[in-house]
Amino acid sequence: MDDKNALAIRPEIVDAEFVNIMDVPTPTIIRGKHLAHRKPVPRGRRERGEGTIYQMKGSKFWWVAYRGIDGKRVQKSTGKVTKTEAAQFLRDELQKVASGYDTSASTLRVKELYPLHQRAWENEGKSAKSLDWQRYTWENHLIPFFGEMKAADVGTRAVDTYIEKRLADIEPDDRTARLRRNGTINKELTILASAFALAYDAQPRMVPRKLSFSRLKESKPRQGFIGEAEYQRLMKHCEQTWLKAFLCVGFRTGMRAGEMLALRVADIDLGAGFIRIHDSKNGESRSVPIRFDMREHLTRIIDGKQRDAALFTRPDGKTPVANYHWDWNDATAKAEIGITVHDLRRSAVRAMAQAGIDQAVAMKISGHKTISMWNRYNIVDEARLREAAKKSDAFAAIERKRAEDDAKARELLESHGRNASVKASEVLQ
Repeated sequence: MDDKNALAIRPEIVDAEFVNIMDVPTPTIIRGKHLAHRKPVPRGRRERGEGTIYQMKGSKFWWVAYRGIDGKRVQKSTGKVTKTEAAQFLRDELQKVASGYDTSASTLRVKELYPLHQRAWENEGKSAKSLDWQRYTWENHLIPFFGEMKAADVGTRAVDTYIEKRLADIEPDDRTARLRRNGTINKELTILASAFALAYDAQPRMVPRKLSFSRLKESKPRQGFIGEAEYQRLMKHCEQTWLKAFLCVGFRTGMRAGEMLALRVADIDLGAGFIRIHDSKNGESRSVPIRFDMREHLTRIIDGKQRDAALFTRPDGKTPVANYHWDWNDATAKAEIGITVHDLRRSAVRAMAQAGIDQAVAMKISGHKTISMWNRYNIVDEARLREAAKKSDAFAAIERKRAEDDAKARELLESHGRNASVKASEVLQ
């Protein structure tokens, strides 16, 4: 068979300085010669395991072939037109394989990470509310933008573009709205980064690296809270029985609004003196003590209801309270106290801290899992700051008096020719 006929049979490779002839199908064309049975020693040959670089006929791009983490042959186009760039591409691919990354998964799309993240949250026992928010975030924000992108190609440039798109409808001079949106974007990108981390930690790895991003500046947490006097004034303007109990439970325990509205009559154990919370934001159940005036208000809204009935209901005793905002806004407006229901949680945390309740116990009552979040709610007001200042002033006065006594003692000792380093206490006793 002559060279011309060989070219017609299988014109697969037209140039391959680094190709290993044993790794390619036969008959094979290398530099226009048919080498089906003899093994050449090409110039610049690579060591075994280092992969190969070659060009396919009719393609301007260089191709590479190497063994993946499972030992199977991986063959792909580099998308590069120079041999130097192709060699760098091959080195990068081999480095990924060495790190445990399955390069055959390089076509994995970001939308394929959603089931992985969803399954992880379900296994962690996340609440139904958290799972609903997760699904909303993926379906309405992350997938529409990142969904069709290859996960291996997502980096800071794509993240920056996503941020610009999410902020596009915010007026440049509306700082409050921008900071609020920044907080939402941070949460969305945290979900995306979490999905990448799960894929990176998988065996074999599904993505070559984890995703990182710089958190945007958010608005500061609210500082609103009330004390006992404001609580009593607000209670007088709550016209409905359920709203009075709602205010009382929120102010005394720091329970979240969603946790309170999800309560059933069976969750109120008046005999033991506890409220049993089964569906919380952090997915953990807990018991909250019934204290002070809570028993009175809870007894009123429980009276005449079945155990499986909702705890907070409208005046008919049957319709569960689903939206409290209108009633709450009406009461706070009449009392002239501008707070939200969530400010009751902050008020309860502050009251427990002032009462000297052990932090671990207080966090169990309020449902805070981390100290950092607890500290955000434990607001230090001006009265406590003034009290701290008074204590500091008193300590400073004692230290000043001690320093003055030491100075007088040194003068006395020097006048008598003794060692000036002797303590004042040794002289003044």
